Amino acid sequence: MKHDIRETLIREEIFTFLVAKKGQKLSNRSIDFYKDMLDEFCDYSESKGATLISEVSADLIRDFMVLLCETHNGGGVHCYYRCIRAFLNWYELETDGALPNPIKKIKPPKVNTTPIQGVPLSDVNAMILTCEKSFLGLRDKAILRALLDTGLRAAEFCNLTVGDVNLETGVIEVIAGKGGKDRTVFLTDTARTDIIRYMRRRNSRENHEPLWISYTDNALTPSGLTQLIRRRAEMAHLKTIPSPHDFRRAFALESLRRGCDLIRLMKLMGHSSTQVLQRYLALEVEDLHDAYKQMGSRW
Repeated sequence: MKHDIRETLIREEIFTFLVAKKGQKLSNRSIDFYKDMLDEFCDYSESKGATLISEVSADLIRDFMVLLCETHNGGGVHCYYRCIRAFLNWYELETDGALPNPIKKIKPPKVNTTPIQGVPLSDVNAMILTCEKSFLGLRDKAILRALLDTGLRAAEFCNLTVGDVNLETGVIEVIAGKGGKDRTVFLTDTARTDIIRYMRRRNSRENHEPLWISYTDNALTPSGLTQLIRRRAEMAHLKTIPSPHDFRRAFALESLRRGCDLIRLMKLMGHSSTQVLQRYLALEVEDLHDAYKQMGSRW
């Protein structure tokens, strides 16, 4: 008997979709991102009596989006939408359009594009001043400077190995960043010096080992990085506790202020288009005034 694809379980197709994504060499982080959100959508569908792929309708997806709006911001809801869209578009392609694709009837949820401020440089300097000359103090100081210099995502930053960083030139090779893409970022002389001082206090410096480690030689994790920043911010008595991503935002804005064009900034940050940069570039009135004066000087 010929297999009827319309009787396939949603959960089974999600599993096959994730296998296909692994075959495309997506990072484990990206696979987990898809899995978590699609599993949640599948749980919701099953709670509504929809267990088969043929029972996924536009109304079901819309109701799920409405429910998400109660607990997530626009950006979070859009993430779920993108995952569901990727899954259903993949299924449509795999089955040669055997079933209507319900995602085509749904417009993407709106996302607030208001630029978000990064961590102020004065706050970074205040946090650096709390770093002692102990192993952890030297490490934290190097981390704070390197985060600001590179604009790396938390996972990319924590995944760096000793061999990824050239301490003579300040060049860092980011291997398999978001989307499995490699790119190059750079350190200032000050950050490079701080990392050298930190490395001198380490017990081991093999190329394959994690660059950032704890006092017990365990690799630093993104959650550990967040806790580190929180601890230093509290020690500096900051009013606002920054996140690792706030350093990435500050890197983007400061790079633009210092003359970096959007194309180069896009490559440094590992974005696929300049449109993604919009939320990072919270330009102040004085920034626009400076740009106007520079234009006027050419006329």
